[in-house]
Amino acid sequence: MDTVMLGDIEGRRWGADPSEAKVAVLAVHGRSQQTSYMADVLDRLPADLPAVTALLPQAEGDSWYPQRFVAPLEENQPALDAALAAMVLGLDALQADGFERDRVVLFGFSQGSCLLSTLLLSEPAAGGIGGAALFAGGYVGPEGMAPPTGGARLDGIPVRMALTDTDPWAPMFRTEETVRALADRGAEATVDVRPGDAHDVSDGQVGLLADLIRSAAAR
Repeated sequence: MDTVMLGDIEGRRWGADPSEAKVAVLAVHGRSQQTSYMADVLDRLPADLPAVTALLPQAEGDSWYPQRFVAPLEENQPALDAALAAMVLGLDALQADGFERDRVVLFGFSQGSCLLSTLLLSEPAAGGIGGAALFAGGYVGPEGMAPPTGGARLDGIPVRMALTDTDPWAPMFRTEETVRALADRGAEATVDVRPGDAHDVSDGQVGLLADLIRSAAAR
C-alpha cells in the first residue's frame, strides 16, 4: 500500500488512484487491529460501485486509546485527543487529493467507530461529509456522560450505525445515545441491530457502506 503521514500516524491507501476515484473513504480500524482488517472489509464492496479510494490510518500499537470507550474520559487521554487530531489530518489529506467533504465517507469499526462518532460530534472539520458508517461503537465517555459538543451541524448527512444486540464490546445504550445525538445535530441517523453477540462487520453492514458510497458519488 502507498502511505501518507498524518502527523505521527501512518495512513495507508486502498483502492483506486485518487485522481480516478469518485469517492474517498476514511476507514478506521478497531482495537488490536491493523489496516489490513479494514482493507479486507473494503475488498467485500460490490464490484459495480463507482471508483473508490480509501485512506486507512494505522494506530500506534494497534489501538487508538488504552481503555474501553465507556471508561472515564481521562483514562483515555491524551491518546484520544491525539487520535482525533490524526483523523482531522486524514480529512485534510483527502481534501488535498481533491475530495471535498461531501465526497468523503467515514467508516469505522469498533474502536474506530467510537473515534469517528466522537469526531462527528466534537470536531467542526468533520462537517459536510458525504456520510458515515459507524459499526459496533458510539461516542467515547463513561455512562451518564452527555454527548460531546463543538462539532458542526450535520444537516441531512446520512449516518448508519449497526451492531449486534448483545455485542460484549459495544453496549447498546451508547449506540442509541449516539444516534440520538447525531440526529439532534441534523444527521439522518439510523441504527441496524442484528441478533447475537458477533463483533464483526457483516455482509449487511458492507451493504450499508456501499449505499453511502453510491449516495456520495451521486452528488
